[in-house]
Amino acid sequence: MDATVSCGWLLANYYAQDLGASKLQIGVRDFAWGVVYMPACLIVGRLVRRVASHVLIIAGITVQGLSAWLNGFCHTPNQIIALSFFNGLGCALFWPVFMALLHDKEAVETNRRLGAFNLGWTTGLSVGMAVSGTLAQWNARVGFHLIGVAAAVNLLYFWRARCSSVQGCVCASNDSRTSAPERPQTEPLAHPRTRTPQRPHTSTPKYPNTRRLSLYLAWCSCFLLFFASAAATNQFPVLARLLHIPDKVSSLLVSVNIIGLSVGSWLMSRTTQWHDRLAPILGAMTLAACALGLLLVAQSPVIFAIGWLLLGGARAVVYVASLYYGLHSHLPKAIATSIHETLIGAAFTFGPLVAGGLAQLFTPRAPIAFSLCSILAATGVIAAGWRMKR
Repeated sequence: MDATVSCGWLLANYYAQDLGASKLQIGVRDFAWGVVYMPACLIVGRLVRRVASHVLIIAGITVQGLSAWLNGFCHTPNQIIALSFFNGLGCALFWPVFMALLHDKEAVETNRRLGAFNLGWTTGLSVGMAVSGTLAQWNARVGFHLIGVAAAVNLLYFWRARCSSVQGCVCASNDSRTSAPERPQTEPLAHPRTRTPQRPHTSTPKYPNTRRLSLYLAWCSCFLLFFASAAATNQFPVLARLLHIPDKVSSLLVSVNIIGLSVGSWLMSRTTQWHDRLAPILGAMTLAACALGLLLVAQSPVIFAIGWLLLGGARAVVYVASLYYGLHSHLPKAIATSIHETLIGAAFTFGPLVAGGLAQLFTPRAPIAFSLCSILAATGVIAAGWRMKR
């Protein structure tokens, strides 16, 4: 499903340019997606307790796939912008629901689930982005229709898997009722002095009262880095065409950003040494600043690829930290994941809007320069705040 989302998102950028969209309209298109996605994530976080998860997932796949398919019938940039509202709503209906299922009492198991989940969705996003440029050069309208068909296949697969799961549970329940009851096995009681209570393994903060601070710092850094990535990505297809880079090549370069995110997320899931430490977050901010510096001066696809890869790796650190600390925070799991997704939605809302305005006034590289300055300033503020709190 993530492949259809990313493919439709980047393909709409290329198609809007073909229809004569301005740099500001390119930014407004992504703003329209995020301005719905951001509050919808919070609402879905509340609905998870009252509405079955599979109902929200089915509704999300349907809305997202239908809006992507209708893009193939658009003739003006404003029509694409209008459909972005519905596309953002569809994504908000299923992404937070999946994330709420990742929590486990043991920190190691939560880490493992985060690694598998992040590897799955980042792979889907990178594949979808890589394909979008080829579809743009071939036939964008047909590409949108193919995305709609792929979403329908995903919906059918999920529905059949859901039905099979329910049927299996019913059969297992009937078998347990008809089978003869087994005699319960009793174990000899141990002497009270020899009993050793088993406690689930959870990570303990290195310093008192740092878990909540780590959560807030991870949320702030996650927003900043995703804001920078959204701003740079929004105008990169425009910049690539100005540099005479083919669409199929520029889409591959954008997908490298997601590859860095995927690899970084997998590495983060292999260890717990980064828990409740400031160094990984500051390191990610510094790495993102270096990546944006490369994107600011790059002229060749090779330098762009290196910059996107480093930016993706930096985003992985703050993304996993934000999601992990939220799942192990004082907040309900659905609320924590909804806040996490809302921050990302806010980054993908205001990042493209700022990028479109700066690109319209100056050049397509102006959003990259603005993001670089913001990250450098925020790094100093985060470091100072951590020292004052500690």
